[in-house]
Amino acid sequence: MNNGMEYLKGILDTLPDLIFVLDRNGIHIDFHSNFDDDLFVSPDEIRGKSVVDLLPKDVAELTLKNIEKTLREKTLSTFEYTLDFENEVKYFDARMTFLEESKVLVVVRNITEKKLMENELKESQKMELVGQIVSGISHDFNNILSLLYGNFGQLTKSVEPGREKYLNSTKRVLDRAKNLSDSLLNYVSKKGLQKEWISIKEALEDIEHITKNLPIGFSVEVSVLPPQEDLFIDAHRATFESSILNLIINSRDSIVEKGRPGSIEVHCETVEKDGRSWVVVSVADDGLGIPEDIIDQVTKPLFTTKAEGTGLGLSMIQRGLKEVEGHLTIDSTKNEGTRISLFYPLLKDFN
Repeated sequence: MNNGMEYLKGILDTLPDLIFVLDRNGIHIDFHSNFDDDLFVSPDEIRGKSVVDLLPKDVAELTLKNIEKTLREKTLSTFEYTLDFENEVKYFDARMTFLEESKVLVVVRNITEKKLMENELKESQKMELVGQIVSGISHDFNNILSLLYGNFGQLTKSVEPGREKYLNSTKRVLDRAKNLSDSLLNYVSKKGLQKEWISIKEALEDIEHITKNLPIGFSVEVSVLPPQEDLFIDAHRATFESSILNLIINSRDSIVEKGRPGSIEVHCETVEKDGRSWVVVSVADDGLGIPEDIIDQVTKPLFTTKAEGTGLGLSMIQRGLKEVEGHLTIDSTKNEGTRISLFYPLLKDFN
């Protein structure tokens, strides 16, 4: 008998699983664990306690539902669940089988690594599809731009004196459209774009001019505040401008959705952080705010809460920042508004 128990214990000690014996009410009769880090509570708290007392409500209810099914049908039940530990979210696979009239045996395995790999594969497949779509669109878009550039060249030969400023404005719009197309291709191909020294003061003044012609809405006031002193960063000009404009449009949509007049402010400052000097360009609004449960997901590719959104805006902004060793922060409060701050390394020795 002792040899048999030692043999069984030896087998259990080699398993990477958590093993529980539960009664029909979800009370823990016994358990075995080789990895206490996967236990949601201390081992000393488990025996004699119900899953209702130890686990989050959704996981406890799922467990009780499967206990009832397993005891009724006397068959194997399988289900997956997640637990939010202090430092990470872990994924688990549970296999529950009939043990005796009022008890079930549950074998639980940590499948976090497997799930993360599956998610990475899905994201990779999504981006491959997006790449194919964007490449096709950009190709057609560039063909249209080539025609417009050709017509523009003809117009410059016959422009009336005093009307050159209109052509210059049109040329800047065409150049921005070309740069935007290049940015999209860069995003999906992961090739770096040509960086240049950018005057933040000049760039924000251009953005201020652009916002005056954007369909912002009568109930939304936009204030762009260029810095008093000129600051310089090393980045791709079109990517910088499109990032700020994208945030302004997101803020507009949030205010409109809230259903009352609101304001957007674009502000710039310098800060010292992590031993470096940064130019911080912030876009703040008093719109709906971002729900706390999705704030960590909004920069993921293809994640969107808009019916007509692409889910590429914030992920492209983050990608552009990473290329210049920058980063972003998001501060948001429900029904009060959102502030998104873009951090760019400051060029100190520009001159």
